[in-house]
Amino acid sequence: MNLEKFKSILLTNLVIISIFLTWNLWTYQTDLEKATEDISKVKETDMKKEADVIQPHQVAYHINGKHYVSDKRENIDSVNQLLMNGEFEEVKDISNDLGKTPFNSYINGSDKIELVFSAEIPMEIVGKIYDIKSSKETNIDRIVIDSVRNSGEAYKVYFISYNEKKILRAMFSSELENTFKYVQDYFPSNVDEHIEYELHGEDKKMVYLPVKERKLDKYYVNLEPVHVNRFAGALFQGRPYKKLNGKDSTTFTDGTQILQVDKENRSFFFLDNTIINGPKLAGSALLHKSIEFTSVHEGWLDEGYFFDEWNPDIGETTFRLFIEKSIPLFTSTTITQQFSKDDIILYKSPLYTLSKNPGHEETLPSGETFIKSLKNNPEVDFESVQDIRIGYEMTQKEAVNIDVDGTTVLELKPCWVFKYPAKNNPTKMVYYKLGEGGKLDGLE
Repeated sequence: MNLEKFKSILLTNLVIISIFLTWNLWTYQTDLEKATEDISKVKETDMKKEADVIQPHQVAYHINGKHYVSDKRENIDSVNQLLMNGEFEEVKDISNDLGKTPFNSYINGSDKIELVFSAEIPMEIVGKIYDIKSSKETNIDRIVIDSVRNSGEAYKVYFISYNEKKILRAMFSSELENTFKYVQDYFPSNVDEHIEYELHGEDKKMVYLPVKERKLDKYYVNLEPVHVNRFAGALFQGRPYKKLNGKDSTTFTDGTQILQVDKENRSFFFLDNTIINGPKLAGSALLHKSIEFTSVHEGWLDEGYFFDEWNPDIGETTFRLFIEKSIPLFTSTTITQQFSKDDIILYKSPLYTLSKNPGHEETLPSGETFIKSLKNNPEVDFESVQDIRIGYEMTQKEAVNIDVDGTTVLELKPCWVFKYPAKNNPTKMVYYKLGEGGKLDGLE
């Protein structure tokens, strides 16, 4: 082959290679860019509003001194949806006009229906959910409908803060007669009777506890992985970052922000160190921002996520997964966020979804039995207990550890849980259950 022919072939190959590399450069997308594109699609298709995730976790019917309480979503929706679609008017603060009428009679007086929220929420948010015009700045944790009215009158609906002993009254002009008839007929014979119990913690919370033992299904679950790129692109907002692989974790950072994946627990947290000590977002703006941020960042990993608690003093919110949209799960599935006035400080989330199958029923002791076990436990200062609930925990058993495909199989087991000062930080409240021998087992 002569030199000129060789040069011609070489030049042709270099041109082809150059075109190929240029095409790849034009069309190449990093994982970050792909993740950012995915997020832009979510903004249009998966946005949730306050009414979608801030919902009651119990509905109660009070009659003749008895309290029939349900956490089943269909029972809650049978009342809540009517209020959301009805018409309210004449909102008035009657907290100072009670006279000799006992405060609790507005909540659980005879022939009243009550919706109970897991935490207090601002009336501004309540107004968005139930289409109520109110300038009141009160936070409320329950809504009560009074069946007693004169013919042709609107129903009285009370928005109540149990801790602050505040009552707002609104007139509800839409029809509720069929709802009351359904509740009056169905609840006493199909819903478990409960006792009311006021806790002695800082919030003086009043909870409903079942009179009898409670039977709930156990579930076997597979964990379906979610890739961290689903979150990383939007959380770093398009800035380039480096990836550092460790034995137990993988870390992404741009120098000031960090996203760390916990491989063992299949979760991650994102932290912006530059604003951690600044002023925090609070009030209605905090709840609205948390819901919007989770939607935009494709954070709703399951339809069963609902707002569960918050700490406005530090700008923190928690969304918890409710099994069958009814019973909260207290193990490693919460979505926690913390906001400054301008941006996200902290974001924690699992990196999996649950695929579950029901197992056999398990029986929990009655509410009074559990109260006694707490009071008799030397490790528990009962005066410091702030909440008591029935929930699920996620556990791993050797008998069902690995399925035929090699996928880890876990159990969701019902249990009594209580909110109590953390062992290593008494100023922080966390959820525990009573383990073997009365030992306090942390769930989060």
